[in-house]
Amino acid sequence: DAVSDRDFAIEFNAAASLIMMHLSRMSEELILWTSAQFKFVNIPDRFCTGSSIMPQKKNPDILELTRGKTARVIGNLVAILSNLKGLASGYGRDLQEIKPSVFLSSRTAISALVVLNSMFATLKVNKQKMNQIADSGYLSALDIAEALVKEGLPFRTAHKIVGKLVQIAHESKISLSELTASEVARSVSEKEFDAKKLGKIIS
Repeated sequence: DAVSDRDFAIEFNAAASLIMMHLSRMSEELILWTSAQFKFVNIPDRFCTGSSIMPQKKNPDILELTRGKTARVIGNLVAILSNLKGLASGYGRDLQEIKPSVFLSSRTAISALVVLNSMFATLKVNKQKMNQIADSGYLSALDIAEALVKEGLPFRTAHKIVGKLVQIAHESKISLSELTASEVARSVSEKEFDAKKLGKIIS
């Protein structure tokens, strides 16, 4: 305990690795969301660079670097564990190899938190595009099914009714909220649920 314990270093690096893993996952999503295919968010220019070949491209460097440096922090945790696994009790000079891993993980995690915090504070969200995508994928289908369950229907029946609603809306190329009263009535029998009440739930 006095000279060879390094659990504190392992625990610190494990915490840093966990932080970086979550930052990496957020970065991956934001990289996708900034792409031309999504356009959900826009990152300020100071957190990006231009492409060396494509004039129109804006590279989300901070996000890519955060994602990449996560591997280094996780690697530092593995390096410490690998260093310790073969040591007997007592002090060995091998232990000095642990310090660089701790210091590097500390600098990386703190820097990532500071920079990403600044980026999130200035991030611009394209609410119109996100709402448009949310409406186009019938995401409210589960909400409608749950509302039917709250009205006393078994989930299996609610699932069947909402499945018909989605099919009708898909064939008509409209959203669920745009279904007419007659289209809603086609999706449910009188024994299952009141069509007028279902229409109110959808709207």
